[in-house]
Amino acid sequence: MKLRIVAVAATLAATVVTVLPAEAATAPVSGGVYTLANGASGKCLEVAGGSVDNGALLQQSACDATAARQQWRRRSIARRRQAGRCG
Repeated sequence: MKLRIVAVAATLAATVVTVLPAEAATAPVSGGVYTLANGASGKCLEVAGGSVDNGALLQQSACDATAARQQWRRRSIARRRQAGRCG
C-alpha cells in the first residue's frame, strides 16, 4: 500500500495540468474537466480499466481526449464527502 501511494505521489509530482478546453481558467475551477499530462513523457494519467471504485489503480497512457478514464474533475471537499470519497 505504501509503495502504491509513493508511486502515485511521484506520478502526480511530475504531472502538468492540461486544461480542456483551451479557453478554460488558469486555476482549476470546481466542476471543470481536466486532463493531467506528464511533462516529461507526454502521457496522460488515467484510471486503469476506467474503474470508478475507491482505491482504483492509476497509470500513464497515450493521451486520448475522448477517453473518460483520463478526464479529471475538481470538486469541493464538501462534494467529495457527500460522495463518500473523503474521510
